[in-house]
Amino acid sequence: MRPSRNSHLVHGLLWAAIAVAFLSLATPAAEASETCSRGLNDAKPGAALDPPIALTPTTQSAQRQVNFGADRDQKLIRDLTVSTNKPLPPSLTADQLNFEALLSRSGESLESTDFPDPGFTEPKISPDRKSIEFSVCLDPDGISPGKYVGAITVAGPAGLSATSINVTVTAKEEGLFWVGLSVSLAVAFCLLVLKDAATAFDAQGKKWGKALLVPLKDLRWWGATFVTLGAAFGALYAIYNNDPTWGATGFASISALVGSAFAAIGGHSIVTSFSTK
Repeated sequence: MRPSRNSHLVHGLLWAAIAVAFLSLATPAAEASETCSRGLNDAKPGAALDPPIALTPTTQSAQRQVNFGADRDQKLIRDLTVSTNKPLPPSLTADQLNFEALLSRSGESLESTDFPDPGFTEPKISPDRKSIEFSVCLDPDGISPGKYVGAITVAGPAGLSATSINVTVTAKEEGLFWVGLSVSLAVAFCLLVLKDAATAFDAQGKKWGKALLVPLKDLRWWGATFVTLGAAFGALYAIYNNDPTWGATGFASISALVGSAFAAIGGHSIVTSFSTK
C-alpha cells in the first residue's frame, strides 16, 4: 500500500520543523563567536595621522551601566559611538583601532578583583568617516558579586588621540541569598514558637517540652505564623531585589537578612517579653 499524499506532507512538515529548530539553536552560537572577534590591544600598526584627530564619546555613549543580577550570561553593551573632530583619513582602517579596558571591583571593605577582559565587535567607521561605532562583549562567568567600575579606551595610530567610555557593571549572588533567607526564616520561626510556648508555660504551668507543642497543635497559630513569615519573606526579598550588588559582603549580607527578619516579626518585643518574666 502506497503512502498517502497527506502522509508525505506530514513527514515533510515534521522535517522542516526539525530543521528550523536546529538552525535556531545553532545560529546564536555562530553569532556569538562572530560578535566578539576583537580583544584588548590587538590593533594592527598604522601610519601616523597628520594633522592629529581627537576622539570624543557621544553623549549616549559616555557612560554605560550593565546589571547582571544573579545570572552570569554574556551580555553586550551595544552601539557605543565615538565621534571625531575631523574626518578620518582613508588610510585608517578599522583593524588599526585599538581597545583597552580595566574594570575593578569597588568597595573599601572588599577584596580587590578585576572583571574579566571584555571582547569587542569589529569597529565600524561611518561613511562620512566622522564617527566610529562598536559593541562590547562582557562575560561575567565566575565573577564575585559587587560593583565593578572602570573605563574602555579607544585609540589608534599616533596622532589619533585616545578617548574613554566609563562603564559600571554590577552582579549579585543568588545562592547565598537563599541560604540567608532560609536561616532568617528558621530563626524567625523558632522565635515565634518560643513566644507562644512561653505563654503556655506561664499560664498552664506546663513543662517546656509540652509547652513547645502547644502552639504547634493550634491550626490558628500556623495560619498566623505563615502570614507573619510571608511578610518577612517579602521584606527580605525586597532587600535582595533592590540591591544590584547583594552578596558582595558575604557573611555580612546574611547577617543583615537575619536582622531584617528579626525586625519584621517584632523580635525585639519577643526577646523583651522573655526578660520581663
